[in-house]
Amino acid sequence: MNEKIKVMILEIDNEITIENEINSEAEGEVSGFNNKISDFIELRCIISKKIALVPTIGSINEGHISLVESAKKYGDTIIATIFVNPIQFNNTEDYISYPKTFDKDVANLEKNGVDILFCPSLSEVYPDGFD
Repeated sequence: MNEKIKVMILEIDNEITIENEINSEAEGEVSGFNNKISDFIELRCIISKKIALVPTIGSINEGHISLVESAKKYGDTIIATIFVNPIQFNNTEDYISYPKTFDKDVANLEKNGVDILFCPSLSEVYPDGFD
């Protein structure tokens, strides 16, 4: 699927950017994404090929790229996620100081054959009232 559908739903420092790239060989059309998990699920329904998922918390390194390479053995469409989950950290300072290399991460994942990158917002993963 590489280079047929690329949908990036991104959040950078609470500024949401939605970028849809569809070429003429795409299996379906994608429009109206609102940075919601439900939109991402809808996209998944468009993809008829086998997918492989590589979840990350960003700061992409050789280990992540190794996972992408392994994923290619199992899936036709490679999906990566970047979500820095605050509950994974012992304290707020560690969360705040976690490396933010988003542009570099996107370029690295794209260069290594990731077809779709999904980066949900904190409020999408943990909506108001979530305990």
